[in-house]
This record gives sequence, structure tokens and C-alpha cells, in this order.
Amino acid sequence: MAEYDDRIWETGSDQRDAFARDRDRILYTEEFRRLAGVTQVVTPTEGQIFHNRLTHSLEVAQIARRLAERLRDDFQEESRCHDNVNPDVAEAAALAHDLGHPPFGHVAEKELDTLLVRQKIEGIEGYEGNAQSFRIATKLAVRFDLNRRNTSLQEFQNRKPDEFGLNLTRGTLNAILKYPWPRKNQESSEKWGVYESEQLEFDWVRKKKPEGKHQAVEAAIMDWADDIAYSVHDVEDFYRAGLIPLHTLAQHKEERDSFLDAVFKRHEAKGGPIQSSEYENLTKAFDEFFSPYRGVPITQPYNGSSAQRMSLNMFKAQKIGEFVKATKLTEDPSEPVFIDPGLRNQVTITKELVWQYVILNPALATQQHGYKLIVRSLFEEYLQASESGGSDLRIIPARFRSVIEYWNEVNDSQMPRHRLVRTVADAVASLTDNEAIIAFKRLRGISSGSVLDLLP
Repeated sequence: MAEYDDRIWETGSDQRDAFARDRDRILYTEEFRRLAGVTQVVTPTEGQIFHNRLTHSLEVAQIARRLAERLRDDFQEESRCHDNVNPDVAEAAALAHDLGHPPFGHVAEKELDTLLVRQKIEGIEGYEGNAQSFRIATKLAVRFDLNRRNTSLQEFQNRKPDEFGLNLTRGTLNAILKYPWPRKNQESSEKWGVYESEQLEFDWVRKKKPEGKHQAVEAAIMDWADDIAYSVHDVEDFYRAGLIPLHTLAQHKEERDSFLDAVFKRHEAKGGPIQSSEYENLTKAFDEFFSPYRGVPITQPYNGSSAQRMSLNMFKAQKIGEFVKATKLTEDPSEPVFIDPGLRNQVTITKELVWQYVILNPALATQQHGYKLIVRSLFEEYLQASESGGSDLRIIPARFRSVIEYWNEVNDSQMPRHRLVRTVADAVASLTDNEAIIAFKRLRGISSGSVLDLLP
């Protein structure tokens, strides 16, 4: 991957190679630490010990690194076709993949997207967590490099030092691009990975292969590692919490059939009939996941006993190992990582367990309704304050308020509306769950707090 180790500006060196430095830069950012306070599926303030975005990211990074090491060592010829698979790059991409998640997770992501699209402003195509992660890495994250030299590209020479983000290598930035394309249109619900505001950086990153919409090999590894972690660790969380009945599913085919029927009906309602072959393949995969010889060794509700915890941990290790071993490296740039279809189907259908038993739970639905109200209120209050200027700006988190104030002072005019709106979205998205709740309560007069409170 030698051709991908260049940066937007050149820096000094130490005992680490360029990609190990990228991994460390991401690990030490405040944006990464913030993920400890951001919802994975349920808020980190719940009484149960659930995964949050930080623990999820760490586990995805561990899986991605081990997967990259295996593919590099076991498929050496294929690895050379991709300029050699790099475990540091795969791990760095996994650490960064959720940086753009706003407070409260996907429900806030959708709400911010709706709010931005409604603005109907050229240059504002909406909000997407993956595009926000790329924006954080290239623009918003703050670092200072004492060894900074001249920038490597003429296009970047007029930019302020605080607009360079983490100054990651081209290879790592390419691996962060899980969906390496912009949004097709504002009404599209499909995934995408870059805003128009980062088009210059995106073009620089994608200047070298892979071409078109193909993922970099490390991005494909990160993507699969993310699916593995989600399908195993989140299911474990909600089995422990008593929401996903693994013991019943493992012992009774009737429960599995009932679950699958509900899943297929939900998907048919959204996208039309499901082909019989797909139905059969996913049903077979789900039964294999619960096979008594290879599947879940759980026969009763979670009680926290040492024996049961040991069985659960053995199951997790076994399934992750199976999913990792089901992966092969190919020479095809359009599909660099090949995954055994049967085991991919297992991951696909087990991810639906969280949807069916948790996300569609009425208790979570009412909670998420409140979260949407908080996000909408903060966005509208911050936008109004940013348009009014003056003392009203003080309600906006300091780091984003300073961006607006700097622009207005230097240019002696108000910030262009597309940049202003994007900055407001950045401010809301930068909050943890608890910070968003506290800010909402204070702005609405629900809780006055204290003048001594530290605000974001």
C-alpha cells in the first residue's frame, strides 16, 4: 500500500509507519472518546450494561484487524493485487467508522437528514453518519502537528490549519469510505458516504484505485467486521436483558418460524415480495445458527450464572471464528472480500433479531419519539441563534460557535447559508446522548441547571 501513504500535507516521522500513526490519531481524538456516550441500540444511561458506540467500535476494530491479518497471510497473491492488505488501515477504518453517529443513534441520523433536506439549500444534500465520519476525519477533528511541512497539493494551500482534520493518509481515508459515493438525490434512502462539502477531499482520496464505486479492500473488511460485531454482540446484550429469547429460539422451531414470518412480512411491506429462494436460504441459515451442534448452547433465560456466562462466551467466540474463517480474499476489485453465502445469510438474519425484538418494541418506539423531538428542537434553536447572531450565539457549543464568529468577523458578512446550516448540524451531531438531553432541558426551561455547569 505504499502509494497510499501520502497525506494532504507532509509531516515528520517516528518509529511508527504512516498507517500505525493514523490508527493512533483516531484513537486519541475527542470524537472517538465521545462515542462512549452515544447510543448503539439503546442509550448508555440504561441500567443494563449494553454496548455503546465506543465498545462496539473497539470490537469491530479487533475483528477487522484479525481478519485483515488472516487474509494477508493466507491469500498472499491476492493481497498483492490490492497493494497488500494492511491490518493497521483496516483497524483504523473500523475505529473511525462510527465517528459520525449523532446522539441517540440512527433515529437522530434520520431526523437530522429530514431537517436538512427540508432546508432545500444547494450544497446541503442531507445527513448521513458515514459521510459525517469522513467529514470529521478530514475537516472537524482538531490536531496540531509541530512537524508540519508544505502541503502536498496546491488545492489545499489556502486552507486554514484547523481545516485539515486529522491529516490521515490517503489509504486510511479510502478505507473509511464504506459507501464511496455521494447521494444520488435528496429523496433517496440508500446509503452514501460523502457530502458535497468534502468533494475536494473525496476526489483526492479516490484519485488512485479502486475506481468507480468499489470499496477499498480494507473498507470491505471493516464493513464485514461491523456486521459480525452487530450480529453477535448486540444479540448477546438483549438476551442478557431478557428481550431476545435465545433459549426459546434455540429449542423451538415454532418460535423461529414465527420470527421469520414477521421479518419477511415487514420486508415485503417495504420492498415487495421476497423470492422463494431467498426465503429458503435465510430460513436454512437461521436454523443452522441455532443448530445444537454449531449454534446457541442456551437452554434457559439468562440468569447470570458462571456456567451460563461461560457458554455464552464460548458461543460468541465460536460464531466470530466461523464468520472470520468464512472470508476469502479475491483479485476482483469489485468484490475483494468473498464471504461464504450461508454464513453471510446467518449474519443477515440474526441482525433482524434486534429489529424484531428490540427496535420495534413499543417501549423503545416511545423513547425514540422523544429523542427525535430533542434533536429537532436543538437544530431549530441553534439555527435560529446562528441566524440572529450576537449574544444568541452563546447557546451553540463553543467549537462551532467560534467557526461562525470567525467567518463573520473575517468576511465582515454572515456565513453562507449552506455552510451555516451544515455547521449547525455538526453542532447537534457532536453531542453525546446526555449532553443533548441537558441542552434541550435548559433551552426549553425544563431544568435551569447551574451557571457553574460545564456545557459542550
